[in-house]
Amino acid sequence: MSARFDLIITAGHPNRTAEFRLCDEHSAQHAFRQTDLAANP
Repeated sequence: MSARFDLIITAGHPNRTAEFRLCDEHSAQHAFRQTDLAANP
């Protein structure tokens, strides 16, 4: 049995952030992380 996951990355240009979401094959979200790209040049 194998699992299929999607990593969805959304970048916010004006506020220099990125959001990472890990979803399974049924679109259920399993993880979320928001990163401030301005704080990590």
